[in-house]
Amino acid sequence: MPPQEASAWQSSLAEFIHTRIELIRLESQDAGTFFAGKACAAIIAVCAAIMAWACLLVGFIGGAAHLFHTPWWICTLVLGLLHIIIGIVAAKKMRATSRPLFPVTRGEFEKDKLWLQTLKTPKTK
Repeated sequence: MPPQEASAWQSSLAEFIHTRIELIRLESQDAGTFFAGKACAAIIAVCAAIMAWACLLVGFIGGAAHLFHTPWWICTLVLGLLHIIIGIVAAKKMRATSRPLFPVTRGEFEKDKLWLQTLKTPKTK
């Protein structure tokens, strides 16, 4: 192989690897944003669960029971159920946005695999 042809091949290979690395970097940033959103929803769900626990313990025991002339335990259960509903909604939102990660990179790797397979198969006339 002549030196110029080898140099061009190495340059093409370096550019090929560079574009793949850049593609992975861009999709990694996208994945980071995606997981940050999931983490935010998880934090909301945990906070809602903690609030539900606190409300189930404390619940409007004195004030709501006196204001609504209702037994204290009914007021506590209503407030606890409200926070449980908030937690369930946040948890469902966290699970609802699943999507495949690195779709462009996977597609490019599939194309590369097919291309490499065409190089390996002998050409028939």
